[in-house]
Amino acid sequence: GIAIANRPGTGIPPGSVGRPCPHYEVRIVDEAGLDVGPGEVGDLVFRGPAVVSGYFEGANGSSVFREGWYHSGDLATKDTDGFFYFVERKSGMMKVAGLKVYPTEIEKALLEHPSVREASVVSVKDDLRGEVPKAYISLKKGAVLTAKEALKFCRERLAHYKVPRHVEFLDELPKTTSGKINKKALQTEGL
Repeated sequence: GIAIANRPGTGIPPGSVGRPCPHYEVRIVDEAGLDVGPGEVGDLVFRGPAVVSGYFEGANGSSVFREGWYHSGDLATKDTDGFFYFVERKSGMMKVAGLKVYPTEIEKALLEHPSVREASVVSVKDDLRGEVPKAYISLKKGAVLTAKEALKFCRERLAHYKVPRHVEFLDELPKTTSGKINKKALQTEGL
């Protein structure tokens, strides 16, 4: 079932994935399961009539159901008008020196550069910080951009701990069969 949607004919804030559908409850919670405030990032949880009630013979699902709520694995925010905004898959978030970093935020900043066609950010191990962001970038045809210029561009838009520590340019970023950027290939194969 669909728990959140934007309804036609209503004012939809840019980037919103919508409001809860009738008969669904949707919350954004912290690690302790407590509701977070407007604009704060937390786990997206929901319950309702068409939410899966479990997995076959309990396979791999015990951790996603807690106190009647389905924990989606998505990180999101909610505004004061009740609109929800997707931030990142929880598995994609990284911690740089203990601070939360969302690759999607860095990718959006990089995509603002007029030379960048595609960008993907993954975490790489770092002895000092635990992990740091690494950006993979493909450029538009005929465009020129150096790693130094890309980092300067990021520094103007992001907090210092979110700026990638490594930049690599590829002619084409690897894709999954559905056409999405294959982050797993970037991270595990170290292209």
